[in-house]
Amino acid sequence: MLQAYWVIFAAAIWVAVLALVPRERIAWLLPLGVVGALFAVAAQLLGVIVFELWSFSAPPLPMAGIPLLLVLAWMGEAILFGHFLPPLSWTLAGYILAFATGITLIETAFVRLEMMDHLRWNSSLTFLVALVGHIVLAAYHLLTGERREVRS
Repeated sequence: MLQAYWVIFAAAIWVAVLALVPRERIAWLLPLGVVGALFAVAAQLLGVIVFELWSFSAPPLPMAGIPLLLVLAWMGEAILFGHFLPPLSWTLAGYILAFATGITLIETAFVRLEMMDHLRWNSSLTFLVALVGHIVLAAYHLLTGERREVRS
């Protein structure tokens, strides 16, 4: 049953992407999705392999103990994040906090569903990593996205 949860999670993210983001915008936001996926891979390699802070239970398509579906889901999450990203303002700060909170809640669900085990980790640390990750994504998108849009 645990493997089904991974598939449902990844599918739900991508259904949201396909339902909420126009196709041409998905293609335009794909570089941001790749940055999100690379951040996810780096965080998972450090957390799972290098520092053994957490582990995953029965992931389908594991890559060095990391669920490949998780990485693909975070690619979609980054595309959603970029699509609705507000301009620089206090709204942006709230938006980033909301996404970091959402990631923390999703991980908490993973732990409760026994899809993931915190070995030497906790949800407060997840929130901080998600906060930094979304600040990096927002900065990348705001610095490169505007230039790409002007050229298009």
